Amino acid sequence: MRRAGWVGALTVGTVLVGGVAVYAQSGDTTTTVERVIDGDTVDVRIDGETERVRLLNVDTPETKHPEKELECLGPEATAFLEEQLPVGQEIQLEFDEERTDQYERVLAGVYKEGELVNAEIARAGFGVAVSYEPNVRFYDEVSSAQHEAESKGLGLFDESEDCTVTAMMSAVEEQVSAVPEELADEVSGIEEQVLVILAAAEAVSAAQASLAVFAEFPDVGISRGFTDRSEELKKTLRADAEKLENLESDAEERIDAIQEEERLEEERLEEERREEAERQAEAERKAEREAEREAEREAERQRQITPPAPQPAPTTQAPAPKPVQTASPAPAPEPEPAPERTQAPAPPPPAPSKSSGGGAGTPNLGPDQAPPGYLHREAPTSYTGPRCFLPGGNWWKPC
Repeated sequence: MRRAGWVGALTVGTVLVGGVAVYAQSGDTTTTVERVIDGDTVDVRIDGETERVRLLNVDTPETKHPEKELECLGPEATAFLEEQLPVGQEIQLEFDEERTDQYERVLAGVYKEGELVNAEIARAGFGVAVSYEPNVRFYDEVSSAQHEAESKGLGLFDESEDCTVTAMMSAVEEQVSAVPEELADEVSGIEEQVLVILAAAEAVSAAQASLAVFAEFPDVGISRGFTDRSEELKKTLRADAEKLENLESDAEERIDAIQEEERLEEERLEEERREEAERQAEAERKAEREAEREAEREAERQRQITPPAPQPAPTTQAPAPKPVQTASPAPAPEPEPAPERTQAPAPPPPAPSKSSGGGAGTPNLGPDQAPPGYLHREAPTSYTGPRCFLPGGNWWKPC
């Protein structure tokens, strides 16, 4: 499994050549490959002895270093060199000023069929040009091959490889470009945007840390590979960091402002609800007071009304029969006038009885005890014709 230790792979510290320097002998050495150790180291046979050869002026990701983790594309670099230098492959070694390093490895340029394998590793994108003074003989050729890999986006410069510097920078720019230019109108939306901002800020911070490592080792590995772009990348990352910091600050202020607006709006609504409840309660109290006053007024009206005296039920009297009028007979012949005589006066009506009744035949009869066909003299009537009274003068009927 590939591990994303690309920083370590490409920021190897300057190798101090220890021990006694051995200067190159004249001429080249032809030998055969015994095995590949990693992307820039092989074992070969020289004068019947196994010698470990470190390819000069190229550096590949580590796979065997005792103090380093497996680095980005380290296994791929090893596999590439195994393809280039299979076991038994005849190669030519060419040397520079110092022939061995502090680990007693032979330092050489490795040629196969006239091609510099050191440069082929860089051309495939599995290594970068490095300079270990005074050994710089193969540096220019390796550096030129590296630029080819950069332009083609191969190996360590392939942004589709997640562990590479190019992929890292591409991911950073992608995350930064995903950050919204304008904040949402609601707190929930802004909080989601803040998560995007923080993720982008974290990526920018990691990239800045990586560039700081590059600056610490300006003469080796990835620092040389990105020399032309390092300042541009730093400037871009600084601008991104400032933008994200401002956006985060704006988001916090916007959230505070929205929450304050919501709080004030809730207070306003609560005050409206309280006032409405008070208005309704006052209206109910007013209606109750009005109902009580109306009840009092009604009770007073009822007290002021005198109940009428009970009236006796009127007795239904059959109306007296009207006299039948008959046709007047033809006038008889006028008789001879009789001698004139004086008419005796009518006798006076008898004196009223001392009883409370209506006279003879009506002893002690009250107004509601009428004899059949008679009306009491005090009873109301619309009759205006002649009246015939019973003795006592209390009861009468139409004559």
